[in-house]
Amino acid sequence: IVESMLIYDRWGEQVFAAHNVPVNIPTNGWDGKFKNNPLVPAVFVYYITIKTSSETITLIGDISLIR
Repeated sequence: IVESMLIYDRWGEQVFAAHNVPVNIPTNGWDGKFKNNPLVPAVFVYYITIKTSSETITLIGDISLIR
């Protein structure tokens, strides 16, 4: 289960958040929008915490949004 998935823009504003969602369901992910408006191409930072049956994994990195 994805305990939390947070995405921020380069100014530190949170543009997406999801908590306690199952993995591998595309509709639970980020669609490149903020407040229902498509964002311009840019680099965004993600913080993801995944809980498995035996451990908790934290992923931190960046993603490029392209259109």
